[in-house]
Amino acid sequence: MRRVFKWIGIVLGSIVGLIAVAALALFIRGNSRLNATHKAPDTLVSGFGDSASLARGEHIMRIHSCQFCHGDQLQGRVFLDIPPALAVASNLTPGQGGVGATYSGEDWDRAIRYGIRPNGTMLLPFMPYDMFNHLNDRDAGHLAAYLESLQPVDNQVPPSRAKFPGKLIFGNSNLLPKKRAAAIPILDEAPTPEYGKYLASTTCVACHGDRLQGGKHPDPTAPPAPPLPPTSAWTDEQFALTMRTGRTPARQLSEHMPWRFYADMTDTELAAVRAYIRTIAAAPAATN
Repeated sequence: MRRVFKWIGIVLGSIVGLIAVAALALFIRGNSRLNATHKAPDTLVSGFGDSASLARGEHIMRIHSCQFCHGDQLQGRVFLDIPPALAVASNLTPGQGGVGATYSGEDWDRAIRYGIRPNGTMLLPFMPYDMFNHLNDRDAGHLAAYLESLQPVDNQVPPSRAKFPGKLIFGNSNLLPKKRAAAIPILDEAPTPEYGKYLASTTCVACHGDRLQGGKHPDPTAPPAPPLPPTSAWTDEQFALTMRTGRTPARQLSEHMPWRFYADMTDTELAAVRAYIRTIAAAPAATN
């Protein structure tokens, strides 16, 4: 019997040892990926910064819910403190504790669309650069120009950091800059499915999934995001009311749905998103 227990102990000890070695390997690889440097393409278009451009940039900032994480004045805040990481939305202004004093337009673009800091390291993927990578060059130029124009707000926030479990996760995940095979088409604002798809690709997909069929919210405390095609049965007034007040025909949405920012969408933008959702609802269901 002693020999049986001895062998059980050896086997269990070996398993624990292998797990420890694997965890150490993942930790080292995750730490290496977090500290690796990358180069982003120089895709920012010049020639932005007049009053119309700054107004357009502010509009893009608002409807893309930047204030949801970074605060109403973009002053930065801790928005998640969970076992994998301390996720901090930076102070974007040039005030004390802000990154705006040192960021150029190119720096803003690399961070927003590619997830790369000025020093070449990757932002933690709580920043949805994989989604913002779908911003076209014109809108990215307006947004970068607006961020360069921000007034200072003094607010010291700690840097984001991956904790031990997070480094294990990053050791087994892809932490690389986003790449694009081709430039995103520049479309004029119109109530069309094409323009709606463009808007959805940089807003709605973060929670509702690539085809708006529902998905997991980035905030682990939030409920799953529902599929959007059923909203095609709503009236135009009901859809607009939901987007601008969070009130659906059946209930009041929580602020996990950033309707208070989508309230700034123009009538044309809302009509475009609605037109795109209708094309999804009308499409035949996929079959395996």
